[in-house]
Amino acid sequence: MFQCPKCQRTFAVRKSLLRHCRARCSQDEEPASKRPCNATAPRALQTTSITQTTTGLNTRRLDPSTANVAIPGPSRMSPTTSNDSQTSAESRTIRCDSCNCEVPRNAHAAHLKSIKHKAHLWTPLHNNVSVCRSAFRGRIVSYQITASIDTLNVTEYMNNLEHDSINVIENELHKQTTLKINMELFGLYILPAKSRREVKSHNTNNVIITQSSNLKAIYHDLESKIEQKSEDFAEKDSGWVLEKTLYLEININKYNPLRAASYLPLPKEIRNKKAVLNIRNNDEYCFAWSIVAGMVKPKGRSSLTTSYLHFSNVPGLNFAGMTFPVALKSISECESVNNISSNVYGLEKEFIDGKPKYQVLGPLHYTAQKQHTHLNLLLIDDSEGNHHYCLITNFSRLFQVSCRGIRE
Repeated sequence: MFQCPKCQRTFAVRKSLLRHCRARCSQDEEPASKRPCNATAPRALQTTSITQTTTGLNTRRLDPSTANVAIPGPSRMSPTTSNDSQTSAESRTIRCDSCNCEVPRNAHAAHLKSIKHKAHLWTPLHNNVSVCRSAFRGRIVSYQITASIDTLNVTEYMNNLEHDSINVIENELHKQTTLKINMELFGLYILPAKSRREVKSHNTNNVIITQSSNLKAIYHDLESKIEQKSEDFAEKDSGWVLEKTLYLEININKYNPLRAASYLPLPKEIRNKKAVLNIRNNDEYCFAWSIVAGMVKPKGRSSLTTSYLHFSNVPGLNFAGMTFPVALKSISECESVNNISSNVYGLEKEFIDGKPKYQVLGPLHYTAQKQHTHLNLLLIDDSEGNHHYCLITNFSRLFQVSCRGIRE
């Protein structure tokens, strides 16, 4: 038997002892001639010794003289100093002063919508209503409303919130005249199989509300959408069970339909339906041009203003005294002067699987009395808040995908 004088480990074969001494128990502090294992480690092993880890990766024990030198790894990253690393780490995070924490940059948007973040922003308003003022994605304000009853029945819970919900929307309408709102119901769910609890929510798409809107009807419509989503979630066989209904969140967003009224291109999805005529005007009279296009046969390309008589010269049309761009609330005045009627619809963009999809909203304006000359208009906008009226030429084709709740 052969024994290592340093660690006292024994080996049956001398070659194994020598290999052990070179790799494990080399005694660099002594001259080579006096080393007990009578083995001289190769030059490469005098600076580093490589051992195999249980994960299959290599780890290195460095000689002190090379301890501060960065070793290129599989990613071939260049050497960095501690200051560079700190700066790089800081650039990947954003400071949230409300929560007093650093948030990864790619998760910042999700953090702003998280319950943890909002918990630091809610301010009690009265009774069961709290308010959170935020500029997140153009949002004016959010309201959190809790019910005075404890029930797992979503319909009962939403009915209990109806009065307070309509009140907060009415208060904002007095300030803004036109709004986009959506609702989100939060609940605490439990997964009995794993004794796990999570807060989950069911939300609605944005709805445009004006001072002439029937808020009670809109609330019931949004309520039914939340109820349907809650039922669909319960039937997914995921195992999650509603344990407690927490609160309703009403998000109120900016909506300015008349910052401008010059030409805007139609979204490709809508353009491909070939159901909307978009007049290429370079002025603020897109509303008037759309009315003319619905009443007068073009002499050339239907999308060009040069194919029509100027709207001031069309017999039977009178836009004198009207303010352009035309506000939604002013359309009724135009209808009564010209003995025409019109409905105006809008578009709502949402992303499904990363691709933009458009849902038709409305009507934003619904005529009080349908006339012999009746036109349907589409109000589109861009990311900068510019808006533009177009003429709907084929109502059924435009609404064939999303026609629920639409009145013609």
